[in-house]
Amino acid sequence: MPTKSVISSYPLRRACTAALVLLFLASCAQLPPVAVVSLPAVTAGNARVWFYRVYDPTESKGRPYIYMNDAIVGISEQGYAFYRDVPAGSYHITVESYGRDLYQFQDVVLASGQQEYVKILSLRSWVESQRNFSRDTFYVAIIPPQFAQVEISHYPFLGGG
Repeated sequence: MPTKSVISSYPLRRACTAALVLLFLASCAQLPPVAVVSLPAVTAGNARVWFYRVYDPTESKGRPYIYMNDAIVGISEQGYAFYRDVPAGSYHITVESYGRDLYQFQDVVLASGQQEYVKILSLRSWVESQRNFSRDTFYVAIIPPQFAQVEISHYPFLGGG
């Protein structure tokens, strides 16, 4: 008899577990895409720098820090976009990376009211071995606004400031 009650309670436990998983997933808030977010204007004397990274399941899942003049401004996430408003001026934009390459990082001069778009690229094959070993190498690319705006319009918006 105890065996029968255990067997008959299995579908009930399975249904409860499935309900809890669905409840949890429903409670996870989806981030809105960049295209529908109402953004504040860039304040006088500042520039806005957008950062994004294309989602590519074959590339690095690493989450490297992004720096402007050696100060952390955010974390690069695959398939997400965010911005930072900074005072107009000269900046050296880098990203945390194991590998080092020529032209890997970028220097920009930002004017008041300007928006710049920075795409973080990864090259997983930079350092690897035959033993299923690789190290992340990331690059900073400045993308023209007309291309970047289209590319990030559907990306989830991580925020700004």
